[in-house]
Amino acid sequence: MTSPRRFLTLLVLGVSLAACATTATAARATETLVAVRRPDPRDVHGEVLALLPPGAVSWARVETQRARASRHWGAVTAMLTNEGLMDTVRRFQRELGVDALASSTRLAGAVYERISGPPEAALERIPRAALLVRDGFDANTVRAALARDGLPVREETVGSLAVYTNGRYAVSFLAPDVMIAFHPAIAAAVERQISGEERQSLESDPELGALWERAGVRASALARSAGRDTNSFTIDAGEGASISVPSFQRVVAWVDGDDAITVRSVALAPSNGEASQLVAGLDGLRREYGGRFLVRMMGFGRLLNEGISLSTDGAYVRVAIDAQGNEVQRALQMAGASTLLRGG
Repeated sequence: MTSPRRFLTLLVLGVSLAACATTATAARATETLVAVRRPDPRDVHGEVLALLPPGAVSWARVETQRARASRHWGAVTAMLTNEGLMDTVRRFQRELGVDALASSTRLAGAVYERISGPPEAALERIPRAALLVRDGFDANTVRAALARDGLPVREETVGSLAVYTNGRYAVSFLAPDVMIAFHPAIAAAVERQISGEERQSLESDPELGALWERAGVRASALARSAGRDTNSFTIDAGEGASISVPSFQRVVAWVDGDDAITVRSVALAPSNGEASQLVAGLDGLRREYGGRFLVRMMGFGRLLNEGISLSTDGAYVRVAIDAQGNEVQRALQMAGASTLLRGG
């Protein structure tokens, strides 16, 4: 039979053990709560799209180092120059101190507001956008560029993010080889993304999942892009005929290849009927031009008859292009030439 003293000793020991267990449980619960409150920061050397906030109107990811190694790069830059788009690149080079197309290894950019009017006019007000640059920049040169034209540059802290801003642009150096430039108005959203507080990203946008699934590609490629609520327009099919392209709700594109180029694109039309009508019109145009002697003489017969396919899946429009290297080169040269003729 247990003595009163022994019973009291066992009781005290039991209460002590229970208290220790309760304390340990509370400590584990506190650790779990802290883990929930302190999300893991994004890997700045991981997927570049994961570093840009969700909700963009449009975005693009480009393997710039690989693109520069392609034999098509010269024709691409010539076409961009003729279209006036390189003026925008040069402007950002001056104002941000980095020629990202010429020096980076990888780029990702996103626009978070609808841009209206001519691109050069719209960009004068600096859209709410973000640009992620991997390699090919010097932090001191970027800071000096921000101070050009007498603009005062401030160093600010936004959450865990150190930011340099001149009121027009904000820049943060996430690593010696990774920088992000963005509109100051979206600084808080950028910080939430990089800190990990925002769990969704452009890469994991659920509204684009069905489109990527139908495109059949999700792997990294030379370029990937997506957009929302595109503008409708009309294609002049010649001889008084035209094809109306509706305003797509969402569209994705995947481009890969170094010489031969593969393109896979899927767009969500407003209705099944508009999707079917568009594909029928484009397919008819493809067959008509694919049978013309002049088109075959120019070297586009195989591309139009075998290298392009269009189909629908309900309201989804699917486009697949498999172009050989010489076809790509000729198409780029013709696009550049037609731009010069229009300008003349």
